[in-house]
Amino acid sequence: MKKLNKALLMLVVLMTVSTSTVATAAITTSHAGHGGVDPGAVSGQYREADIARMINNKIIAKTGTFDATDNSAVSVNDNLSKIVRNVKLRSSNGSDWNISNHLNSASPQATGVEVFYYGGDLVAKAKAEQISAAISRTLGIPNRGAKDGSGLYVIRNTPGHSLLIEWSFISNPNDMIKLLGNMDQAVNEVIKLFGYGVTEPTVPTAPTKVNMQRATIKNLSPHSASVLKTRFIQEFGPQGKNIVSEEDITINYRDGGSSAIVMVNNVSEGVANWLRSIWTIQYVNGEKLIDDSSVYVEPTIDPVYDVEFKGLNLNDARNIRNELRRDFGSAGVRYMQNHEFIVDGSGQVVIKNISYPNARELVRQFQDDYAINRKLLPVDNIQGVKH
Repeated sequence: MKKLNKALLMLVVLMTVSTSTVATAAITTSHAGHGGVDPGAVSGQYREADIARMINNKIIAKTGTFDATDNSAVSVNDNLSKIVRNVKLRSSNGSDWNISNHLNSASPQATGVEVFYYGGDLVAKAKAEQISAAISRTLGIPNRGAKDGSGLYVIRNTPGHSLLIEWSFISNPNDMIKLLGNMDQAVNEVIKLFGYGVTEPTVPTAPTKVNMQRATIKNLSPHSASVLKTRFIQEFGPQGKNIVSEEDITINYRDGGSSAIVMVNNVSEGVANWLRSIWTIQYVNGEKLIDDSSVYVEPTIDPVYDVEFKGLNLNDARNIRNELRRDFGSAGVRYMQNHEFIVDGSGQVVIKNISYPNARELVRQFQDDYAINRKLLPVDNIQGVKH
């Protein structure tokens, strides 16, 4: 009789799980893993803590749920205990949903998404399977499925249904391109599984050659600018919404390379203002990456640039200046004639007063010649700087 009762109980549990495949329970807390002194996994220009915060900030902005992220940890253990403490500020019972956002890393290289849950929690397991499948489908990466995460500190020590999402492999460049290029869509698919509605912004009409504008984000770190440029290429370039060419998404560096500006150039006024509005929602109000004054729109009608070579020794700077005078400075060269070629004592060559289209063409040509082929300086040390 006891065995029969146990079997009936298990059947009821399984029926409950199967009828809860699209749960409407809201997310109680969400957080980004790592933080403080702990960057998590690091691969090239990417740090797990940074990418996890991009994902988590989108979840927070779209759902209004409680952010249990910790940014003050002085050790890995301190980070874990503070996250658990933050989760418990809002989560206290078995029906709560708590999300932990991470990225995987592996050597040799691996790929895909997987979601961890507390073993024995069949409701959480079903949800983990749904989430893993949704992210896999949206990003186009393998579905590694739901995994027993009972041994993970945060899952083991937080109440309710706790899920740890490994969104992709930070150690796999292809995974990162797909994640950064489709992050909004993937987050949307995940929060839909918790009953949240998602309203996609309407893309304005394609740009024309009349009244061309530029949408700009300033006051970024070089790392943040590089990450955003990659995301914008995937989202707004030919493989995404096809608003601009890849070459129209550029970075300019300031203050000796310590500050950067990301620009989406040569778009219509409507597109530029649309970009400004969604960036304000995402990066000002959501991720709090910048303040409101850092997002703006400006005309792109013949702005004037300097083309700069930075970080050269003085001898190389003088040699490059002489080469530029010889190859580009004579009458008849359409974008370099009658321009100044200035060398300062720090080993910097400056070509003054170049139009934006010509500056872009020159920078690309000079990067190929002096940086990639001759290896005289890093690629990013050749750039166009707006007056």
